[in-house]
Amino acid sequence: MPPPQTENTMLLFNNTNSTTTNNNSMNDIMQVQQQNSFGSSSFTNMQPIESQEKPIVRQQQQQQISAPESTKDVDTVVVDIVEVREKEKNVKASKESSTTTTNANQNSGQQPVIQQQIINTHPDIVLFNSPKMVLEKMKVDGIKKSKLTIDQLIILSLFAGIFKGLACAMATLIGGNVAKLEEENPGLQKLLAAAVFPVGLMLIVFTGSELFTGNVLVLLIGLFARKWRAKKFLLQYAQFSKNLFVSYIFNCLGAYMFAYFFIYLPQPCCSAHWITFIQNSAVSKTTKTFGSLVLLGIICNMLVTIAIYNANAATTLGGKVIGIWFPIMSFVALGFEHSIANAFYIPLGMHYGANVTVYDFLIGNLLPVTIGNIIGGAIFNACLLYYVHDYRVRHQRAIFNGLEKLWKRIKDNKSNNNKNTDSNIELKENTSKHV
Repeated sequence: MPPPQTENTMLLFNNTNSTTTNNNSMNDIMQVQQQNSFGSSSFTNMQPIESQEKPIVRQQQQQQISAPESTKDVDTVVVDIVEVREKEKNVKASKESSTTTTNANQNSGQQPVIQQQIINTHPDIVLFNSPKMVLEKMKVDGIKKSKLTIDQLIILSLFAGIFKGLACAMATLIGGNVAKLEEENPGLQKLLAAAVFPVGLMLIVFTGSELFTGNVLVLLIGLFARKWRAKKFLLQYAQFSKNLFVSYIFNCLGAYMFAYFFIYLPQPCCSAHWITFIQNSAVSKTTKTFGSLVLLGIICNMLVTIAIYNANAATTLGGKVIGIWFPIMSFVALGFEHSIANAFYIPLGMHYGANVTVYDFLIGNLLPVTIGNIIGGAIFNACLLYYVHDYRVRHQRAIFNGLEKLWKRIKDNKSNNNKNTDSNIELKENTSKHV
């Protein structure tokens, strides 16, 4: 018996008979494609793919020689069908291999290995700048601060003084209203008062206000960044001094205004223990020696300028808050002296009847604390940080060469001294032999 003819063989052997059969074959091929796409049962009676590929290729080669142009489209469709079937076979093979691996892992007691492709859709987020980048940023900020006009300086300095007064008021209202805690656990009482004090510097940094103790660091680094020319040095130094002088005066004025208009006049908390707390703090600040106040001012502004440095180093709001919080909380809890904060504490204690004179306030406290703040911010932080992270890096080879030459001179001097001593010993030995 002849083998049963399927739709595919009808297409392969009847495509060269006539043009009328070509139309029918095209319709049949479209039906075959639809059946293939929808998974019909007409392909279940077909022969395997491996046995069909060779006749199809041979038939295609014969058609390229003898078939008319109308039959070439039919051949391309047949080849497309074969490619679709090959793709389906590859997909099935991959599924079977995956199922066999999962079954093998389950039989062996291991968990199936799932490969996941991790796509990094977010770029790397820089949370903290390097010291070199921080100094470059502070150079730009220092030059901008030195070029502010007088009216800008006055307004921004008043804001900074008011914000610092707000921080002092929060610290006194919390620390002065825990009488039992002050007697039983004074360390915890100081820690609670210090924990809210950094709010003032946060507001200053976030609003771009001008704080004297912070400007000591930023302005000096900005002054170092400028070119040192004899003609322009006086102008640059005048701009630097103008900012520091105006910010210092109006910081103290803003802190005093907050103490008088928002604490003393409305009296939000006027308990007896709180008043005695304010009086005692004013007296204790003015009875210390000049040298001790200078030292306390140095370490205080070192921590304040480190907080400013951290705020410039951090790139996120949370990083700035953390960088400001801990240094400021540390200096308040340890009782260090801040000149702008003392412009709040001491006048407020004087208004409440503390035994403190204006001379004690200005000469006995404010002057030495201001000197210490300038030394701590300018010399111990600004100069040393600029030297280590900027100047030393740029002039590394020159400094190294100078040190190397100095070391060679020291070695040469030592070798010459050794030679002289050896020659003296030889002379003594020779003279002793002759004698």
